[in-house]
Formats: sequence, C-alpha cells, structure tokens
Amino acid sequence: MSDLIGKSLGSYRILEQIGVGGMATIYKAYQPGMDRYVAIKVLPHYLANDQQFVQRFRREAQAIAKLEHPHILPVFDYGEHEGVTYIAMRYVEAGTLKEIMAQGQMPLDEISRIIGQVGDALDYAHRLGVVHRDIKPSNILVDAQGNTYLTDFGLARIMESSQQFTASGVSVGTPAYMSPEQGKGIKVDHRSDIYSLGVMLYEMVAGQVPYAAETPLAVLLKHITDPLPLPRKVKPDIPEPVELVILRALAKEPGDRYQSASELAQGLATAVRRAAPLPISPQKSTLPAAQPPLTETPDEHPSLITRVQRSWQTPRGKALLVGGTAVILILFGFLITQLNKADVAITNGDVVAPTASVAAQIVAETAVPSPTAVIPTPTES
Repeated sequence: MSDLIGKSLGSYRILEQIGVGGMATIYKAYQPGMDRYVAIKVLPHYLANDQQFVQRFRREAQAIAKLEHPHILPVFDYGEHEGVTYIAMRYVEAGTLKEIMAQGQMPLDEISRIIGQVGDALDYAHRLGVVHRDIKPSNILVDAQGNTYLTDFGLARIMESSQQFTASGVSVGTPAYMSPEQGKGIKVDHRSDIYSLGVMLYEMVAGQVPYAAETPLAVLLKHITDPLPLPRKVKPDIPEPVELVILRALAKEPGDRYQSASELAQGLATAVRRAAPLPISPQKSTLPAAQPPLTETPDEHPSLITRVQRSWQTPRGKALLVGGTAVILILFGFLITQLNKADVAITNGDVVAPTASVAAQIVAETAVPSPTAVIPTPTES
C-alpha cells in the first residue's frame, strides 16, 4: 500500500511507511488539528468488503481504545476511508524489542524488568477481558528511556472475525509464539498470552525460540506435541531458578502455567535475585591491625631527649652534638685535674704543710663537735 504515501486517511496525512507485518502495514502520519505525529496501522484492503469484519472491527477497536496503561500503546482513533480500514495510535520514536534482542544477549535483570512491564500491561488488559493473542518481541516498542509499550492489542481477534482472512491460510497470530490451544484452534483465554510471554522469555534468555521448523504448521505441531527443549541444554549458563520459571510458563496445559502475567513476572524477579551472586561482605581479620607509620607530632615543649633525637636526624645537628660532647669531655678532664691540685692549701700567701683534701676539710670545718665530758682538775688544798 505504498500508494497511500502523500494521501490522507480522514484527518491524517500519510508521510512514510515505517513497518509491515502479516496483518497490517504501518505508516507515520501527521494530524494537523492536534499538531502531532501518529502511527497509522492500515489493515488489508479486501477486508473492507466483509461486513462481518467491519462490525467486529468497530466493536474491538472501541474496546482497545479504552485501554489506558503506561505500557500499552494508546489508540487515538479508528475508521474507514475509501475502502481502507485503519487504526491511529501514538507515534513513538523508538525501536522494537526484536531489534534490541538482535544486538546481543541481554542481562537477566534487564530481561526481568521488561517482562515485568509487559506482564503488568497484560494483567491490566486481562482484567478488562481483553486477550492480546499475538505476544511477540516485534509487538513491543521500546523508547529511548527503555520503557516498553505493548501494541497490536486485539488485532488478532479482529482478524478472526474475517472468514476471508482465515480462509486465505494466513495464521491468526505468529506460529513461533502461539500457545498449543491456539494451534488446536480451540477457544483461548488470558493464559494463552502467558504462554506466548513465556516463549518470548525463553528467546530472550536462551537466544532462540524453543521450536523451529520449515513450515508454520510444523511449528504449531511442535508446540502441541513436542517436549520443551530445556533452556539449560541450549545455553548452559542459564541459572536453574530461571529455567524453572520458563518451564512453568510453557506448560502444555493452561492449568499448569502461571495463572497471571504478574505472577510470572514476580516468579522471574525472584529467580533472578536468587541467581545473582551474593555480595562479598568484609570479614574481621584475626591479625593485629596495621600500625600507621610513625610521624612527628608537633610538640610545643619537647623534652631534652626528644630535642637530641631530632637534632641527631640531621647532619648539622649530628656535628653539633659530637662537637659539644667533645668540649664537655675536655672541660670535665680539666676540672678533675684542678681538683687533684687542691691538696695544697694556700693561706695568706704562705705554703703550709699538706692537709686533707678540700672536700675533707670542708666536712671537718662544718661538722658539729660531739659533746665531751668535763673532768674537774684537782685543786690544791
């Protein structure tokens, strides 16, 4: 439908084609009245002649337009113009989750965050009775901040109302992500979306979808009958708790799966936390604590020993200490010589007989005389 570029659909001016899928072609358009860009999803033109489809389209489009959730791409409008059926949605300058996954393996905590956002959006829709039916990475937009937006809500259900579409042999949904009950063609409920979310989780963690074959029908048969290839056989470093979450999400029987998308997301978040390595906490050492290097602490009144030690650390101080010590020794020797000469006493300039040493003399002079008995002398009668 590239011939729509440059034309108008209702109040929308088609600018360029930005995507194409099995059920619709997507264009970037401008809405002058609101001065904004929008994304226009145009359905196959032959469906406009199917009155059953037109009635179902209007009913489903009204239900989808009522969905207001932070992680669901809002629907602004829907309509028919000159045989073209379209849905107008918010335009997001972003890529798809499929494009992000193609860049390489994502960390588990990021996978858990995305599954949490998509699961929350699905829970909200399921509470309102809306089943998506086509959960896959290409239907999830991711903006520059990493926020996800689930799109194409109810589009598969709208397509199911067209006998021409289903009779053409085109699968309603994407075989690689379809639940066993979808493959069997029986009535589905919200647990079919949970299975598809589990397939997407398997692909994000293991790097590939669980089932692949040469034809879409062969893929559907594998979803119905083949045992699930164990994720850890495909990628051995997948943590076991994460593998258990995937196994439960992809149970063949709907009753054996998680019963809500948020339950799946919470199970994955718990498994990722359990799989994360524990932080290494510092352990107390039994060795004595290392002593800080000795540094001089300023002291306003250092002791004599401290001053000598400080002086000895410098060449100049060491020379002064050695020289000072030598001078002190010379003076001390001179003093000893002078004390030995003091054995000679000098009185009034005359030399007298040698006496006791000066020290002994000082002691003798300062000593207190001991008392003596007075013996009376006899007198003459």
